[in-house]
Amino acid sequence: YTVTVTIGTSTTCSDTDNALVTVNSLPTANAGPDRDICPGASVQIGVAPSAGFTYSWTPTTGLSNANIANPIATPTSPTTYSVVITETSTGCIDNDAMDVLFNSVPTPAFTVDKTCINQITEFTDASTIASGSVTGWAWDFDDLGVTSVAQNPTHQFSGAGTYQVKLVVTSNLGCKDSITVVITIDPKPTADFTFAATVEVIALLGLTPVLVDVDPITFNIDVRAIKNAITPNTKAIVPVHLFGLAANMDEIMKLANEHNLFVIEDNAQGIGGYYASKDGTKKKTGTIGHVASTSFFPSKNLGCYGDGGAIFTNDDDLAHTIRGIVNHGMYVRYHHDVVGVNSRLDSIQAAVLRAKLPNLDAYNDARRLAASKYAKAFQGIDGVITPGCFCECSIENKEKCNLHVYHQYTLKILNADRDALAAHLNENGIPCGVYYPIPLHLQKAYLDDRYKEENFKVTNQLIKEVISLPMHTELEDEQIDFITSTVINFLKNN
Repeated sequence: YTVTVTIGTSTTCSDTDNALVTVNSLPTANAGPDRDICPGASVQIGVAPSAGFTYSWTPTTGLSNANIANPIATPTSPTTYSVVITETSTGCIDNDAMDVLFNSVPTPAFTVDKTCINQITEFTDASTIASGSVTGWAWDFDDLGVTSVAQNPTHQFSGAGTYQVKLVVTSNLGCKDSITVVITIDPKPTADFTFAATVEVIALLGLTPVLVDVDPITFNIDVRAIKNAITPNTKAIVPVHLFGLAANMDEIMKLANEHNLFVIEDNAQGIGGYYASKDGTKKKTGTIGHVASTSFFPSKNLGCYGDGGAIFTNDDDLAHTIRGIVNHGMYVRYHHDVVGVNSRLDSIQAAVLRAKLPNLDAYNDARRLAASKYAKAFQGIDGVITPGCFCECSIENKEKCNLHVYHQYTLKILNADRDALAAHLNENGIPCGVYYPIPLHLQKAYLDDRYKEENFKVTNQLIKEVISLPMHTELEDEQIDFITSTVINFLKNN
């Protein structure tokens, strides 16, 4: 979060008491009351301090400390101070090494909180054990193969997952009872709201795909969810530039650098798009992470006449390895240096792509023009939310913003039956699609007991609301008028 507060100086000031000039409590980003102070006076500025956050104030001139929630400011002229507030919490609740309590034996109820990765957590029951009415106890960390006879054992969880912990007690009458509790360690990184191709290769390699929720506006992977999903076992982050809009690559690369992770961009729907970084630079999607893949399926923004794809990297060594893998592991004919596959692009597909590639920017401009006409038609229509929050990113100012390439033009339909709208469009000869009707975490191939529905609130809502309208480079005004009027008339009558 970034918040600001302006401190002015005035000869008619009344603020001479160092009272706190507050900025509203986290996480709102609205400034609180600004204030004039007397020349040469000091004033304490700041936000409501909260655990799990760091603070970085600018400018630092005239500040007692730029890295705390409430520094003292002594400006010599009117100054606007800005603070960047960064969340440092991992998303877990138990970050204090306190006991995880079980209720008194033998009542099989319990209270338990989430523990952090690498957090040493002490397990204990309530005071019945200490009272002497219990003659024996044993702890069984079922999923870990660890048993302890200590009254208050500790365990350091090193990976994400759901673990069963059982307490077996023996009373002074020889009776035994047990309590079993599930301990959740860490939530789940690739986006849950995407096509299965993103995760299937992870699973085929014998790795564990970890699905996380997405942003409700951009539909792209939620950076906070990634942060909560990172564990010592995490190897890579796979952001998807869904529907043609770049994911938040600044924050994703920052996370990757902090945790020494690879970033593998899924650029199948985003080829030709740009990402505008905070430092003012712009890069093509697919060139920001360590490696990226794209698809040349005929429906893609750059499509061939069959199946095809490409891999992008700025790492020469990695590029050399990949070139061998896709050609049976050969660099010299019949010399197999690495284990490879047959993944060569057919010559006929390469010829098609060679002819189309010089026109990619023009293709994407045509898609953006169609998208702007859609957006204009739907402006002010209740219950329709047009893609993303980048409508101001027109063809004219495209150098200043993230450049959506609109592989899909996907609406959110509120307060109406999305499926009924889809049926209505089909009845009127208008093709449409729902991408995607079932989230990956509910697909049979990727079911996992670790996943909890409360961790996928956005995805679970999007699958009920999204619908994609026709989008290609040859859309004519009459077609767009017919499509939009059909949607609008349905919504007005339903």
